[in-house]
Amino acid sequence: MTPVSPLVNRQDQLGRARSGLQMNPVRTVLFLLLFMPLSTAGQGIGTLTLLEGSASVIRGANVGPAVEGMRLRQGDIIENSEPGFVQLEFLDGSIVALGPASRLYISQIGTRGGKASGATLILLSGWLKAESGSVARMSRYDSPLLGASTGNGTLLFHATGNACDIFIESGSAMVAEVSREGIWHQQQSGKAGQFISRRAGKSLVFLARPSSEFVDSMPHPFKDTLPPHPLKPREGKAGRPVSYGDVQIWLTMPLAWRGILAGTMLAFARAMGEFGATLMVAGNIPGKTQTLSLAVYDAVQASQDDLANFLVLLTSVVVIAILMGSGRLLKPAHA
Repeated sequence: MTPVSPLVNRQDQLGRARSGLQMNPVRTVLFLLLFMPLSTAGQGIGTLTLLEGSASVIRGANVGPAVEGMRLRQGDIIENSEPGFVQLEFLDGSIVALGPASRLYISQIGTRGGKASGATLILLSGWLKAESGSVARMSRYDSPLLGASTGNGTLLFHATGNACDIFIESGSAMVAEVSREGIWHQQQSGKAGQFISRRAGKSLVFLARPSSEFVDSMPHPFKDTLPPHPLKPREGKAGRPVSYGDVQIWLTMPLAWRGILAGTMLAFARAMGEFGATLMVAGNIPGKTQTLSLAVYDAVQASQDDLANFLVLLTSVVVIAILMGSGRLLKPAHA
């Protein structure tokens, strides 16, 4: 009998392993589903068209500098400097400007016919001016104390830790108190020229004109119409990993913590399926740089089918739990 060399045995094992992966449709489908990118939040919904001073953008698990022409994505957190000015232009035609030392969270972007149609933006602090576009749909703007929605108006917001003011410059809007849980109460309609104010622990108040304090502290660019600045969209600069300190202040705000936590969970689920980049940059060192996807690959190559099936099942359970949990977090709160 002719002896079989170890090299031939090893090649035969590898061949059976590859065949096993091809012949096991359940494992193959799960593998592809798990390791495909989660791209629903990766579509551009607008552009940062004007930047004065400096600003930063928290996106997923990274924070980096804002630049003119940068694509905006759902889930972005934008913070600008003092002094500073940022103008955002969305695909539905609406224009949003941020004044000095302002913090804005792009919570949700609606879609209709494959195009952006309205938005939900959360202003934690600072100044915001929003102008509806010619094709804009109903957009919602929230702050810790007041919320407003409009489809044809121009709104000015000023939010601090214990107060919020809204001036309806043109058009009309629905205005409401925002509870500590982020739920709208006492919704009322407002018209052009009205000024709405609320202090912590008190009800909202409608006034016929803005207060002198509001007018005096208003950023100068807010006193004029916001002109569009068409720019060719481009990707932002690479940033550093986000830290707890970067998002701590947002986690104290009822309106924002759900979306931020859901985005972090989705970023973790996406990272679990990373294969090529990890293999090229960090390598495949068991106990050090080996991820679950790399461990599945090694188990299949070594004909360890039971281990490979277990790892795929484990990853599937974790990712499905993350997707279900993030989906529940993103459900809007109802009064």
